[in-house]
Amino acid sequence: MPDIEITQGFLMFWGGIAGAAVSVILAVIYNLASVSKAKKMLKKINEEDQ
Repeated sequence: MPDIEITQGFLMFWGGIAGAAVSVILAVIYNLASVSKAKKMLKKINEEDQ
């Protein structure tokens, strides 16, 4: 039965890595979206000031 334990640990290990990678990617996408929104807002504010 050690095979099953190894596979479970293996899957949990890679599942954890995959989960972490997905959250990092989502965070990066979210940050990029926030940055572009902020830039658009800054552009609008600058245009209104002039």
